[in-house]
Amino acid sequence: MIKCFRCDLGGEYTSNKFFQLLALDETIHQTSCTDTPEQNGVAERKHRHIVETARSLLKLCAYSDADHDSDPINRKYVTEFCIFLGDSLIYRKSKKQSIVSQSSTEAKYRVMASTTKKIVWLCWLLADMRVFFSHPTPMYCDNQSSIQIAHNSVFHERTKHIEIDCHFTRHHLKHGTITLPFVPSSLQIADFFTKAHSISRFCFLVGKLLMLVAAAS
Repeated sequence: MIKCFRCDLGGEYTSNKFFQLLALDETIHQTSCTDTPEQNGVAERKHRHIVETARSLLKLCAYSDADHDSDPINRKYVTEFCIFLGDSLIYRKSKKQSIVSQSSTEAKYRVMASTTKKIVWLCWLLADMRVFFSHPTPMYCDNQSSIQIAHNSVFHERTKHIEIDCHFTRHHLKHGTITLPFVPSSLQIADFFTKAHSISRFCFLVGKLLMLVAAAS
C-alpha cells in the first residue's frame, strides 16, 4: 500500500475525488516546491525511461515458409508466414496457392515477398502510433537458395519467372527494411501452420508461439 504520494500542482492531482481516494487509503499527500528539479525533472525522466524501455522491447521479427509438396494430387503449394511484435504473435497467414511452383526455392521466395509487403505495412502502421524501429526487421527463412537470390543482383535463367518478387524483396533488403537470417528447418516457427506434426514437434512449436494447449475434457 502507498503510504506517501508526492506530486506537483497539476490539475489532475487537485480534484476532490483524488483527495477522497487518498484519504480512503490513508495516504499522505505532499506537494513539491514550484520550479524545483523534484517537480520538473524526476517524474519526466522516469516516465521517459519507462516509455523508451517499452519501445526497445517492441521488435518486429518474421518467419516465412512454404510447403512445396503439400498436395500430392495437384502439386499446389501452401505458403505461411507469421510476424511477432516482441514475444507476441500479431499476424499470421496461411494460404494454398492457385498455381503450381516449379521449385521449392520459387515457392519460398514468393512467400518472402508477401512477408516483406506485410512487414512494410506494419512498420507504417506502428510509425503512426509513434513506435519506430532502429534496426531492420529480421525475416527468418530456412532456404539458402532463396536468401542468395535476394542478395544477388544478377538474375539467372532459373529466376526470370520470379523477377518482380526478386526486385521487391531485394529493394527492401538493400534499404534496410528487412534482413534475411537463415534459420534451420527444425527452428522454423512458420512450419507449424503448413503441415501435420508429431506430438513432440507440435508441443515444441506451440511453446515457441507462446500458445496454450487446451486439455480435452
